[in-house]
Amino acid sequence: MKKSSCFFASLTAVMLLAAAACVTVPDTSDYKDDTAASSGSCFVEGFEQPAKGWELGKGCRIVHNAGMNGNPGLVITRTDAEDYDSGVARIRLNVIPGRTYKVSAMYRTEDLDTDRRYILAPAIEFRKNGEYVSMNNPSNRPPVSDTWKESKNEFTATDEVYLILRLFYGETGTICFDDIRVEDAGSNQGVLYPIAPRELLLDSEGTLDFKAFVWNEKPGDYRVIFELNGMKKAAVPDKDNNVRVRFGNLPEGEYDCTASIVDVTNKTVLVKSQYHFRRTGKASRQSYLDEHGRLIVDGKPFMPVGVYYSWVRTEKDLKRIADGGFNFILTYTPTALNIQPELNDAAKLSPSGNPKNYGTEEWKADIRRSLDTIRKYDLKLMGFPADHPELYKHPVLISSYTADELRVSHAKTLLDKREAYLKNYPGLPVAALTDKPSDYLAYSQFVDVLGIDPYPILSKKSDSMDMVREYLMTALRTGKPIMFVPQAFNWGGHRTSDKRPYESFVTPTEEQLRSMVLLPLIYGVKWFCFYSYTTIFERMSKYDAADAQNFWDKAVVPTAKLLRELEPWALSLEKAPEVGVKNLAKTAIDARAFSYNGKVAVVITSCGPGEGKAEIFVPGKTDLKSRFGKVQNLGEGKYLFTGKDIASDVLFE
Repeated sequence: MKKSSCFFASLTAVMLLAAAACVTVPDTSDYKDDTAASSGSCFVEGFEQPAKGWELGKGCRIVHNAGMNGNPGLVITRTDAEDYDSGVARIRLNVIPGRTYKVSAMYRTEDLDTDRRYILAPAIEFRKNGEYVSMNNPSNRPPVSDTWKESKNEFTATDEVYLILRLFYGETGTICFDDIRVEDAGSNQGVLYPIAPRELLLDSEGTLDFKAFVWNEKPGDYRVIFELNGMKKAAVPDKDNNVRVRFGNLPEGEYDCTASIVDVTNKTVLVKSQYHFRRTGKASRQSYLDEHGRLIVDGKPFMPVGVYYSWVRTEKDLKRIADGGFNFILTYTPTALNIQPELNDAAKLSPSGNPKNYGTEEWKADIRRSLDTIRKYDLKLMGFPADHPELYKHPVLISSYTADELRVSHAKTLLDKREAYLKNYPGLPVAALTDKPSDYLAYSQFVDVLGIDPYPILSKKSDSMDMVREYLMTALRTGKPIMFVPQAFNWGGHRTSDKRPYESFVTPTEEQLRSMVLLPLIYGVKWFCFYSYTTIFERMSKYDAADAQNFWDKAVVPTAKLLRELEPWALSLEKAPEVGVKNLAKTAIDARAFSYNGKVAVVITSCGPGEGKAEIFVPGKTDLKSRFGKVQNLGEGKYLFTGKDIASDVLFE
């Protein structure tokens, strides 16, 4: 693979430069532990004093005897379901950016009108320059209760953090709060995570391959220490942040591993991580990642080319997806699967959680029938099947999906989810997606497959996919297999308003969409999931049905089918010619050759903006044919690529 220029998104992680090697385990008994929590609480509120610093909605008041044991408490009442702000109390927290904090609150509810049967407080609101950025809700979903219960949350601080006590959107009734505490939970000064074993399954040599990064601009003398099965080993990371140790052929069983990064010069513990590995026999696995990062399904290499589908409604939709070249779907709502032969009242439902009949025999029958229906169309499934593993252990499942653009403040939840999924679905890889390149390293602790989703096409001025390249280069640094999520939608389907009509947004062209998937293919990505079927046919269609259908037919389907055509080359382990690129313009141009059964395919992309022009050299291949007309054969293995803005081509032998 060759590239004309290379942009690496900045990472604050220090390169650990020493050569990788096993070394003597240092004695850390007198080391300072920078990961430890500080003692005491940084914020305590019992409401005995006036509400200093609190912003109280008109339905919020401090009431004598409303708290625990007859003490004062905060009472929040909302009578108008549409008046959200009336049921919200917030206060800014004095916390240190980058550190992790635990929040706890005692609460009870009165006449709470909600179908959720749980509350979402205490919540954390993140702001930047006073503007709302995102919200972190309790992951354990504390239940509605007329007696005092504790609700907990955890977050990683940013520059502006607010604690939120509230009634959720659309809820009426009363909730009382008391004994609010925010405590420093400690914080790692970097990340340390396994690249292998994949799916946390130990091999016969007990090999651990880790990545080690430190959030520090001053290089130190680092060691990585592993403790497993009563043994300790240490190693020095190499220049690419890699560490390898071996614990030998361990008996079948489960093994807790503690891994740490220490600075032996400054006698400091910088990072502590815990992972739960397993050693099993040679049980068959329907889906797993091999040492080359390829997904193996039913014993054969498989390149997932799928599409997000929020609510899987009818067989007609499945047929359209399968006929479009896709081989899997990713749904947010696997517990609500109830696929109908055609559109009816049941198919029109759009549940945000479990259906009303969840857990019943009727529900189980709907799930089994729906999974069988997906299989009928030769499709596979990704999703969130956390509960009822006996039901979801079905041949259509190729991967669990634990998070979609969650903040890394949910780290503990995501780690727990990964271990639970790997236990319930042994061998199935766990995938999660974040939209923030700055979170890629942190997310790598929670996943076997890292999902990334750059969406660069917004308006007529969108003439570059540098965003795709930036996200991709940052993700490659993690060492994790990548699931690339291309922009198969018009932003107008999500952002149209009275002030900005649908027509002010643009739908990606076939060449833009094609180029956005071919660039990751050049860099070894072997997993694609287009976003999204639901946006095209339920959001875009609402504004312009013809545009949505045309986009599917003329851009999405040809791109998916091209990826499927290239699948044998992308998964092949054959050595391919080393491609040379002589850039004749300013935009980044990338190219790579793939070999399959002795035949070569060359993929070329130009990021834009502006003219893309380059001479491409493919040694020994003098008669390659251009698929999309962007390449001229100059003879003797030399080819001239030309394109404008976002462009691409594929040469076939």
